[in-house]
Order: sequence, then structure tokens, then C-alpha cells
Amino acid sequence: MRTVWFGLVLSSLLLLAPAWSRGQCMLPPGAVAEAEGWLIPEAIAREVFRRYKAEGQYEGTFGMFVNELIDNHLIQIYSGHALQKRMEEVDRDSAVGFATEVNLRRQRTGLLSALYPEALSAWMHRQYPDGIDGALTRALPADWSRHLRAARPSLEARLSLETVDWARSVIVAELALPDGKTSALSLFQAWVDQNIQGRLALLQGDEVLLRHYTERWALERVIDFWGKQTLPKADYAFVAVMVSDRHVAQRYRNQLGLNLGLHDDNPALQAAAGKVKPEAIRDWYAQHADQFDIIQRVRAQWRMAGQPEGLAGEKAERGSGWLARKDGWLAMLAFAQTGTDWSRPVRQPDGRWVQVRVTERATKRLDWQDETVRYEASRAIAWNYLRSTYLAQLEGWRAKARICRASLKVAG
Repeated sequence: MRTVWFGLVLSSLLLLAPAWSRGQCMLPPGAVAEAEGWLIPEAIAREVFRRYKAEGQYEGTFGMFVNELIDNHLIQIYSGHALQKRMEEVDRDSAVGFATEVNLRRQRTGLLSALYPEALSAWMHRQYPDGIDGALTRALPADWSRHLRAARPSLEARLSLETVDWARSVIVAELALPDGKTSALSLFQAWVDQNIQGRLALLQGDEVLLRHYTERWALERVIDFWGKQTLPKADYAFVAVMVSDRHVAQRYRNQLGLNLGLHDDNPALQAAAGKVKPEAIRDWYAQHADQFDIIQRVRAQWRMAGQPEGLAGEKAERGSGWLARKDGWLAMLAFAQTGTDWSRPVRQPDGRWVQVRVTERATKRLDWQDETVRYEASRAIAWNYLRSTYLAQLEGWRAKARICRASLKVAG
């Protein structure tokens, strides 16, 4: 899936990058780009880029990465998905998975701790010499699970309104922050931050889960506090906005059917494929007919022996002839070969070792009206249509957006 999306990003950036170079603009020192008032500091952007590359999360150049950051920000602003994201957070009590706010907080604090491990660790040792747990005051009443169980369990594990009001008033723990203030964790906050499995566990009074969640909540609060108080404001804002933008852009592309493979469960692609006309399939087939050459039979040679080293000897059992797919295990091995060299030694189900070599292949080309052809063609045509629609939308947003970008290498 990542390869499909990378191809989409690459083509969109190469086609549309010149639209970002219109007019004259001045970037603040240290910034590589600015999009609708959001600054992209070069140093931290390069560090994120290097990290994503090392983790296999991104393929391409730094210039392409910056372009994608800008695209994601424009999607956040213009697609309407920012409002949808806020609505999702409001309704988080009914979510089966983790709420958006939880996912974004974990991604943001996880990235901050990965980018600045030494600085963050040194700061935490100074501020919390006894560890963060020493700054936590736990105040959970002993009968908390009984009150939660008063809620009627359901598939969504919803709480009754009465139980919600009670859970809001129950403090699980308080965290002392370095500025002298405290951050309080309510039982209701702990509840809505869980996925469905976590909520069901809380209904069963799982104190281990609640303790581990409390520790994670405290650590995330401390990391966020450190980031806001210690990092340059532009750097912290870059990380926070970038994480949110990526989430919204991912949802947007998912909805369009572009973040999924051609054969994944993809409602948008399926709907578009259903509208492809036969004439379009026939024209597409004319350009891709060679993709539908089906191997029906192979002429092969084979040799068998009790041990791999005996395959080249005179005592090896040898044979040759035409094989069809229905001709059993040996045929399956022969059809799996792509060249004309001897295969590697393979152990058969009967314990003997075998090698095969295919010398000839008999193929049949499927007609454009074949069901397989129609399926492949309609989805390929539909994906190209969705892609071109997306790129046109991006181009329109870029044309009206206030964007300033340093000159960077995009391709290569």
C-alpha cells in the first residue's frame, strides 16, 4: 500500500510543484517553507524525514517530503475533514477503536521523545529525580468498578448519563508539573481514552490496565509539557500540526480510495469501477493485452533423487514432457518457475528431492470481455480517475493557498 501511495505522491509532486513557485516570498531564518501561516523549520523537518526514511515510513527526497507536508496541511484546511475530525472527538465515547485525540497525542509525544531522547531524558531526571511515578498522587476510590458496572454493558460499552457525571467527578490521579501546577486525570477521561477492549476491561474492574494507562497518561503529559516549555515554539507547533495533518490527509485519501491497493476492500474504488463503460475497458485492454497472457501448459524437464547432492548424478530419476496445472505437485513447481534455468532443489511430499527446468510455455491470451480482464481493467481505470480527480483538487488548493517554499530537489 505504501508503494501505491508513494507512486501517487511522486507523480503529483513532479507535475504540480511549479505551481508553488509563483511570485516572491520571504521565509524566516531557518524555515524551509510556510503554508497558510504554518512554518516548516528545516532542521526539525530534516530530522523527521531522516527518521521516517530509516523506519521505512517514507520513500523519496527531502524536497518531496516537504511538498507532502504542504499538501497534507492544505487538505487539513480545505477538505472539510478538520471539522469531521472534531466531530469524531466529540463522539469518542462511542468509538470502537482509540479516539483521534488519543492517537494524535501518542504520535506527537512518541515523535518528540524519538527526536530528542537525550535532551528529554536529562530534563526529566532534573525535574523528576524520583521518577514520574513519584509525582503522581493516586486518589481512586476502592469501589470505582462497582459504579462503572452500574452502566449497562453493550457492544460499544457506553456509560449511562448518570454514570458519566459520576465518572467525571472521580479523580484517578493528579500529576505535579514542574511549573507548580497539577494535571488531574478523571475516571471519565481514562474511560474515553480506551478502545472497546479497554472499556470492557474497566467494567470488569481491571486495576492493572488502569494503573498502566495512568502511567502512560502521566508520561505523555510530561513530554508535552517539556515540548511546549523547552522547544522553540515553531518546532513544537511543527510536530503537533504535522501529526494532525497526516491523520486528516490519511482519512481524506482513504475516503477517496487512494490509500488502498487495487484489490483491497475499497468502497470508493469499487463504486467508481462499477461506472466504467465497456468501451473504456476495451480501449484499456488494447494497451495492456500482454498482461493477460495465461500459461496453460509448460514443457519441463525434471530430475529426482533421495538427497539434494544426488540430483546431478547418473542415478537420478529423470523425466520430461508437457505439464498442465492439474497435473499435481510437480506441475505446481514447474508453473512457479519464471526462467529456463534449473530450479533450486525442493523436497517433495514423498521425501525425495526434485529439480525442474521449464523449456517452453504454451499461453493463451484472455479476451477483453473475460471476467478477469473486466475486473482488472475497471479497477485500474477507476483508480486513475480517482487519482486525477485528487490531483486536480490539490492543484486548485495550491493555486489559492499562501505558500512560500525554498528551492529544494524534488526528484532523484
